[in-house]
Amino acid sequence: MEGFDWTFNATISESQFWDLAACHFIERKEHILILGQVGTGKTHLAQALGHAACRKGFTTMFVKAKKMLKNIHAGRADETREKRLRSYVIPDVLIIDDFALRALTHDQADDFYDIVTERHLAGSMIVTSNRDLKEWVQLFPDPVLGNSAMDRLAHNAHQIQIKGPSYRKHVGPGNTQRKEGEPKK
Repeated sequence: MEGFDWTFNATISESQFWDLAACHFIERKEHILILGQVGTGKTHLAQALGHAACRKGFTTMFVKAKKMLKNIHAGRADETREKRLRSYVIPDVLIIDDFALRALTHDQADDFYDIVTERHLAGSMIVTSNRDLKEWVQLFPDPVLGNSAMDRLAHNAHQIQIKGPSYRKHVGPGNTQRKEGEPKK
């Protein structure tokens, strides 16, 4: 959190993230959904909250959604699905980055649903996505399964919408604005 450029985007509430970094959301088994366009700092902030959780002694796992779903799916072939699924259920905080980039297969939808239902009211999740929450259900092949997963996930969640341009464009090559490593003004 200390390395985040809070001046870049006024839609991001610094005080809200510092409040979340106190990790009371973990004690209350709440979730955080960070939504917004590409490059707006969602992953950085999710990892920063995960780091704050580690500092307070909470077990934390960070994983890209695609990698997690691929790993669980591989467990169907070698009969280790339950063991693999459990590895995502055990941590106090599970951070899933880049969820809902594309439509889910039936197996992926089942696996994600199982993670959400196992963690619901038992552990916290931080999920980042480039899509608005309203778009998530249509990515599930079965809308009933999608609605059920989203209802549980959103039920106990802090929903944070980040709007604005990509920070990467702000610090990209040839840009005359502040470059990475330069002090904040």
